[in-house]
Formats: sequence, C-alpha cells, structure tokens
Amino acid sequence: MRYILLMTLFVCLYGNSYPMLYSSLGNKLFDANNKFEKIKSIGCLTRLIDDYQNKSYLILQDGRMFEISTNLTASQRKHYLDMLRHLDEYYNYIIGALQQELLNSIYYN
Repeated sequence: MRYILLMTLFVCLYGNSYPMLYSSLGNKLFDANNKFEKIKSIGCLTRLIDDYQNKSYLILQDGRMFEISTNLTASQRKHYLDMLRHLDEYYNYIIGALQQELLNSIYYN
C-alpha cells in the first residue's frame, strides 16, 4: 500500500518534468522556450525562435521516450547528447543575435 502511494506521489510531482538523462544541459535548453516566447515579437528573431522551439519539442519528446525505455543503448545516449549539444549551439546563436539586436538598438535609436 505504501509503495503505491509513494509511486503515485512521485508521478504527480515529477510527471511533467524534463528528462533526467543529461538534465544539466537539457533543462536550461527546454526552459528557454518560455523565455524566447516573450521576445518572439522581435522581427529578425521570430524565425530563429520558431525553429528552436520546434527542435526543442522534438528533442524533448525523444528524451522522454529514452527515459522510459528499459534498454537504452550507448549509441542512443550519444545520439541524444549530440542533439542536445546541437540545440545548445542554436541557443547560443539566438542569444548572440539578441545581444546584437540590443546593441544595434542602443547605437542607432
């Protein structure tokens, strides 16, 4: 009985969280979706942010699928890590573009 109660509590608390596999890298990237949504109205960043959110969603779904998988191979782990690294590079590119837009706004307006 305690086991069922404990598992129910665990699922309720952590059911909607991000995958634990490579969470130190992934959580930052998945949290960025909400932050990017706020600045999506900047014209030149709209396409970049849309692409980022689409990629992030697909990678998040893969991560959740890998998390529930019982026999995850080393190549699958590496593939997921590579996807997260690629998304991190894209994240850094968007941050750089945002900083450039802010600098241009300061200098020219």
